[in-house]
Amino acid sequence: DVATGEDIPGDGPVKWVKFSGAAWLKNGDGYFYGRYDAPKEEDGEALQGVNEFQKLFFHKVGTPQSADRLVLEFPEEAKWGSGASITDDGKYLLVSVWRDTSGQSRELFKPIPQDGM
Repeated sequence: DVATGEDIPGDGPVKWVKFSGAAWLKNGDGYFYGRYDAPKEEDGEALQGVNEFQKLFFHKVGTPQSADRLVLEFPEEAKWGSGASITDDGKYLLVSVWRDTSGQSRELFKPIPQDGM
């Protein structure tokens, strides 16, 4: 909680986020973010894997990461990444999708349900 500086009960750290910001709903109830699957813990190689198959999730404030909703993924495209933003009126989720560092990109949009995520 920014106003108090206290942790929000039930909300914990959001792990395995890389190359992502947070796109907050206008009411502050939650945010969209990109993350990767947790690394395999085999043979001490936990943090040496390749960053592939980024997924876009929605995190509701006050809930654990395990409750986050998958919003977008590209299971056939290992090198694609994405970043989210919210329109000024709060009605649409905008997603920029890119392919590694090739310069190839596209833009997607989706209405945000006004009764909450």
